[in-house]
Amino acid sequence: MISAVILACRAQGARGTPLAVAKIGDRPLLQFMVDALHRAQVFRIVIMLDSTEGTNLDWFDGTVGTASSESAALVDGLNLLIPDDLHGALICPITAPFLSQTLLVNVLQGFWTSKKNIIIPTLEGKRGQPVIVGESLFGPLKNGSSLDELLKDFPHEIIEVVTTEKGALIRVLSDADLAGVSL
Repeated sequence: MISAVILACRAQGARGTPLAVAKIGDRPLLQFMVDALHRAQVFRIVIMLDSTEGTNLDWFDGTVGTASSESAALVDGLNLLIPDDLHGALICPITAPFLSQTLLVNVLQGFWTSKKNIIIPTLEGKRGQPVIVGESLFGPLKNGSSLDELLKDFPHEIIEVVTTEKGALIRVLSDADLAGVSL
């Protein structure tokens, strides 16, 4: 089973508003991400936040954790995953929120068919998000390695999955980046 960790720590909008509470229309950005994961049959999800204060997650039936930094959020999020039958985790930063079912299925299929432990979507030769990390590589992450360090230390474990989904490369750095978006 592949679970997901959504990293929503330290991502601030233009007016200091956390992206974790940003909305597209009347729905939270996080809800769009969770819905896409569900459509791709990923149901064990951990959302990592700076704080739950001001964040309404009544619609969410997964696990919510808090951490003081993105690196701590990754470690804590991995620790909150349920280990039963866990093969890996989709690492989903909130700054890369445009997950489509097609993108997620492409990455998931890459994991199951390649037997590699790091799966990265690519579009036009550029690496994107989300990344799957196999459970056998959780140890280095839990011991403080960043995702970038993991990529450098384990190049033989990487497979790049080509996608046509532009959401793999789109970054949201502020709530202003969401203006006019409708999903």
